[in-house]
Amino acid sequence: MGRRTRNLQAGVFVHGFDIPLTDPSSYERAARRNAETLRSVGVELISVATNYRGLHTDWRDSHGAALASCLALWAGHFDTGLIAASGPYDVPALRWGSTPVADRLLSSRGFEIAHDGADLTRLDRARILGEWPEALRNLRVCWEGDPPDVNCCSCEKCIRTILEFRTVGLKLPSCFPRDVTGCADPADKTPRSQCGSSVTAGGGCRPSLRVRTGLVGGGPGGKPGTLCLHRWPQQLPRLVSLGPLS
Repeated sequence: MGRRTRNLQAGVFVHGFDIPLTDPSSYERAARRNAETLRSVGVELISVATNYRGLHTDWRDSHGAALASCLALWAGHFDTGLIAASGPYDVPALRWGSTPVADRLLSSRGFEIAHDGADLTRLDRARILGEWPEALRNLRVCWEGDPPDVNCCSCEKCIRTILEFRTVGLKLPSCFPRDVTGCADPADKTPRSQCGSSVTAGGGCRPSLRVRTGLVGGGPGGKPGTLCLHRWPQQLPRLVSLGPLS
């Protein structure tokens, strides 16, 4: 989103954050797709490798500092590094590794760290991406895929992103191999008994996907809530109104 006000020249893709250093093939495939996306807007891709995750820190608390440290490697070539916002300004998340307040404090005298995009909601971003074909083809939001360079279409982040695209009136982007129902295409007439949710003897939908507490109807004692895949339009308002989840 910084392209609206900044002269973006490069994007940094880090090997060792969500794709393990032990899987160079997945990283190379993801890097090629990222390079294609950035090239479409005249931006260079810079690859960086790190063993940071081997320090066993809590990623939720430390990812802002980890990103800033990788960006700062290029302080001699650029004067600013942007960290994409996890959520909008009106959803405060002070106990989070990257915030509008904390990120700028990671700046140095010669290199600014800027928190970028918090003026937009997740739905705003989905609308913008809907006008960027390369992004719709290559977007990756998932770190749980198998292989890790592919969106799994069943984790919290994949489902949330798919539903956000649907909420703003867009079709399933090609970067997601399956819809949230488990069908490869929204127009697919695959019986519910063969897709992501199972069907009860009476024909009703029995949720089979479980997500983290607080996403949709979290249970007591920290047990995960459930998302009924065939009734997601009724549950969507709670899903997209949540705070940042990384």
